[in-house]
Amino acid sequence: MNMPAQDELHDPGCRMKRPMPPGVDGSALLTGENRENPVTLSRAWGDALLDEKAPYSLWIRMNPSGADADRYDLTTPKEGEWTQRLGLCRYVKVNVGNYRSTDPAGLDRAACVSHPRNLPTIILSALVAKLVILTTGRPPEILVPHARTLFRELKRAGIKPLCLSVARGGWPKHSSRLGYDTPMVEFAL
Repeated sequence: MNMPAQDELHDPGCRMKRPMPPGVDGSALLTGENRENPVTLSRAWGDALLDEKAPYSLWIRMNPSGADADRYDLTTPKEGEWTQRLGLCRYVKVNVGNYRSTDPAGLDRAACVSHPRNLPTIILSALVAKLVILTTGRPPEILVPHARTLFRELKRAGIKPLCLSVARGGWPKHSSRLGYDTPMVEFAL
């Protein structure tokens, strides 16, 4: 399969991309004709650079913005810091809906907001993760059914995810606006 030219790649609208810091290795599995659907994104540092099977935290967000294999968005550094504070040197990020868009209205225009490989990938990743952390926030309406299906499948698999407190409406709070002193609690599926 031919890769699209750089100017043909999907533009998620993220203007706050930052280069990876020294000592951090990133990878991403992006699908779609124009790489618009990230399936997984990971970051590793320290001992995990030498061990691809190092224990990791799995962060489940609602939908991806602009981070990719070699660039950060605003949220990935926070999840990395939390992962380090948890004593781990690797994290993997997945999303309930995996169409990259910083604008929730962009999801309404997407041909596919959740790639068919998405849910099985999340469940398999959660089964082997040391910790599973939900940071979905309140989803746009188009993603609510996908989120409810994910929660049901996590429960069926016996996975007990954590979250960074619960917002009104019962959704796990998004990590980007929370301080590092926010306690992690089990999320009731």
